[in-house]
This record gives sequence, C-alpha cells and structure tokens, in this order.
Amino acid sequence: MKEYREFIHFDPILKAIRRVKEVIDLKVVHRPLNYVSWQIKEDRLDVYLPVTDRYLERAALRVSFSLKHKTIREIKNIASVIWRFVFYYSVFPYEMIKTMMSSNSVEDLVFYLMKSTLFYLNMDEASFLLLAENQKSVERAFTMTKDATTLTEYRSSARLDRGLSRRVIEEKEPVVIKDIYFEEDINPKIVEKARRSIVAYPLVYENSVIAILYVNSKKVREIDERLILFLKDTLEVVGVQLYRMLLNERYKDTIEKLSILNKISSVVVKKEKVDDATVGEILSMLKKHLNLLQIAILVPEGDKLVVKAEHGYSIDKKKFSLNIFGKGITPYVFITGEKYYAPDVRFDDKYFFYDKRVRSEAAFPLYRGGRVVGVLNVTSDRINAFTEKDLSLLESVADIISLALVRSFSFEKYEKDSRLDPLTGLKNRRALEYEVPSIFRDVKYTSTTCAFVLIDLDGFKKYNDTYGHAKGDEVLKKFGKIILDSIRGYDIAIRYGGDEFLIVLPGIQLKTVDLVLTRIRDGIKRTYPELDFSYGIAFYPEDATSLKELLELADAALYKNKKKKNIKRSL
Repeated sequence: MKEYREFIHFDPILKAIRRVKEVIDLKVVHRPLNYVSWQIKEDRLDVYLPVTDRYLERAALRVSFSLKHKTIREIKNIASVIWRFVFYYSVFPYEMIKTMMSSNSVEDLVFYLMKSTLFYLNMDEASFLLLAENQKSVERAFTMTKDATTLTEYRSSARLDRGLSRRVIEEKEPVVIKDIYFEEDINPKIVEKARRSIVAYPLVYENSVIAILYVNSKKVREIDERLILFLKDTLEVVGVQLYRMLLNERYKDTIEKLSILNKISSVVVKKEKVDDATVGEILSMLKKHLNLLQIAILVPEGDKLVVKAEHGYSIDKKKFSLNIFGKGITPYVFITGEKYYAPDVRFDDKYFFYDKRVRSEAAFPLYRGGRVVGVLNVTSDRINAFTEKDLSLLESVADIISLALVRSFSFEKYEKDSRLDPLTGLKNRRALEYEVPSIFRDVKYTSTTCAFVLIDLDGFKKYNDTYGHAKGDEVLKKFGKIILDSIRGYDIAIRYGGDEFLIVLPGIQLKTVDLVLTRIRDGIKRTYPELDFSYGIAFYPEDATSLKELLELADAALYKNKKKKNIKRSL
C-alpha cells in the first residue's frame, strides 16, 4: 500500500482529476474490486475504480462527485472518462510511467511516451520533435504507429515558425484539431498523408518548449477535453525528465566535441601548411560524427575564390574558382563574414548549382587578424543534414583551421621569401634545388632536353669599383629584369651568386638558346654599353643527369669562354 500511496501522492495524475469541478473528494480505499461500482449518498455520487498492480493487490480509487446541477447520467459520463484515465495510469501504463521516469536514454522515454499516448487517445500515429535550444530547428525527430514495437528516427525539415508548430510553441498549450480539412494554416504534408484529427502537446521546461508530441488519426475523432487536460499534467513531469536527459546528453556531446577538436588540432599542429592531405584527415575524423559529402577551404585570389584544399569534390581545383561578388553561398559568407546554412539547397536562392548530389550546405568564415581570409565549406547529400550541434562543431573546426591558415600563410610566405633573392627578386639557389626534380621529370616524360645556362657579367667589378655598390646593385636589378623579359614564362631565372646568373630552359634546342642569349646581350648593351657577359651551357640529359654535374659542366664552359675573351682582349 505504501508504494502505491506514494505514487498517488506525488504524481500529478490525481492533481489533474481534482481539477474536474464536479470532483469533491478523492481517496484510495481498501476495497477488493474487479469492476467499476458506484454509490449515491445524499447529494453526492461515489464511484469506485479498481486499481491493481504488483504493489497493491486489492484497492480502489474512490472519486466523489457533487450531484448539484448535474444528472446521474452526466456524472457517470464524467466518471467513465476518469476511469479510462485511471485505468490507463494504474493498471497497464503504471509500469510504463515508471519506465519513462527511469529511462537512461531519450529514445526509451520517447518510445514509451508515444506508445502510451497513442493507446490513451486511441490514435493511429505519433511523431515527436525534439527542438534545438534556439527553438528554430528540429534537433531530432521520431515517429511510430499504434501497433509498432520500435521507434523510427528520421531527419525533419519541419518549419517551426508557421502552422501547428508555431501555435504550440507560442501558446505552450495543447492544440486539438478535430478535422484538419477545416484548418487554414496547416502543413500540406499532413493533408497529403490523409490525416484528419491531430493533437499536439508541448513539453515545457521553465517556460520554454523543448519538444512537441503529435498524435493523429486517419479518421475524425471526438476527443474529450478532460483527457487532454489529464495528459497535459503528466507531460509536465515527463518534460522535466526529458530536460534532465538532454542536459546529460549535451554534457556527453560537449566531451565528445572537445575530443574531436583535440584530435583535429593535433593533426593541424603537425602540419606546416593546410593542404589536401590535411583536409582529408579532418574529413575522415568528422565523417564518423557528421554526414559529410564534401569539405573544402577556399581563399581569395584577386577577385576570385580559389580552392586551397578539398576532399570529396569532382573538380580540378586549379581551374575551379568562384567570383567573390557573384552568386553562391561561399562568396556570400566571404563578403558578409557570417556563417550560413542551407538545409535544402534546392530551395535556397544563394546556392550556386554544380553538383546534383548536394542537398545541404554550410559555410563558415575563416578569420585572420579580424579579417576574412577564407571560407570553410561542407556539404551533405541529405536534406537538413546538420543539427545545431553539428554546426557548432563545424564552427569550432573553422576556428582551428583559421589559426592553421594564419600559420600556413606565414609559413608559405617564409618559404617563398627564402627562395627569392632579395635584391633582384629572382629565384635563388634554394629554389633551384626545390624545382629541378620536377623539371627533370617533365623533360624525361616529354623526351626533350633542358638547357642550364650559367652567365657571368663581364666588367661588373670595374663598374662597381668606379660607381659604387649602390650603382652596382642597380645594375644587378636591371640585369635580372632583362633576363626575365628575354625568357618564357615557365623558364627559370636564378641569381646564382654575386654577378653570376643561371637560366634553366626546359624543352629547348641549342639554336634557340643562342636567340635567348642574343636578346639578353642586346638588352644589357642598350642599358650599359660598357658591360657584357660570358656564359657556359650544359644540357640535360645529354651532358649529365644530375644537377651537380650539370652546374659543374656549365661552370667549366663559362670559365673556358671567359678565358677566350680575356686572351682576345690582351691581343
């Protein structure tokens, strides 16, 4: 008896029964009953409702009604509603309520809630929307039919700012629609499913709707208002339990999020720059937690956004670009500096169509020193693929990538600067060592040759001693420009050291090398008539197959030509 009395005392069920104005007394009594009975005592009617469970073998709930202004038939109708309610909560669903209140997961609680509500209201189907914290989107959604034994989770793109959902959120009260055919503001999908009667219950915690329970029927149902009232009170308790569970799950999600971010940070920290391999590792980690199809980092280059690194796209990133001021979610985020999420790109006017598989897209600005320097873009092949939790995680990933980009840009600038001669702006010997392997591969693949031309300015020392080092530096700068103006765009000009320069000419013949040298000589003579140069040439792969040997051969040829010039001058 004790456990049942505690159940009676603390549960809002009896509180709901007491709200019925005709009820004047409510009490659990020792009375062995297997059926409903009643007694008339002066101006009141006592109805005895059998309640049995494993804690209480014989007992009855006595509900006393006032007969003032009511007929016995009317009171019996009221009593029958209460009996259905009590039977629901005391005989079969008592164990179910206990299970709900002791559930360890949101799924279990939702299952028992939907199952019992369908039974209680005699409806055909139920759905449950768990709202995001901002009440603007659905975090999780579940559905089940009356006869189902399992819960089905699905992705919901339900709009919460209109229709039945808006009413429930604004009013924070149950909404009953007897026949949707007579409702104006209703979701067309409900009509398509041939639903007729709908009851929507908000689950509220501290004046905020945290979830909405919908139950519906294919036929028009007469639903007693008292049943709605009773269930509302019960859902208040369930709402508190649900909120506690959500807090626990969000705590676990936070720990999981920190774990993911820590792993991503460790990957980024180990990399000197953000490239396809880095993005691929990040995607593989995120794919375990998010339904990602593609991920890319885009950075500005002139008036275009180009792909710096990507994974999952079927594009040539060297050719692909987006106009910064053109159409597209990525340009919009770059210009505004605000994140953007399109749950269904087919109905988003900012989306720039190029991939039929994409359904959801999210983009996040990447900052460097308070300025947008790029965009992190992710897509999914599912509608409304990203929850608020997912977007929060991706936003944190964007912050990590922003820091990585700052370091990457700094590293690339350092790397670029370290390969340039600061005086002439030409490449230096370090750049030569970096680029020659790829040149060798290309030449070998095309079965051509590559000329290495070593040039030394004649008369430069005398000029430098006569006019000073500042004028000498000016000569070196202009000579470097003359060389660049005389060669092709893919040829390489290098300041080898002092007044020595190296030109690397892939896919060229000896007679063409002579034409290049003639252009260079004409240029230096026009600017500095007193200066000239000597040169030495070595060809890959005819003369040698290693850089060291080629430079030694070119240097030897240069020395030989310079010696010939000196002999002529002495004569």
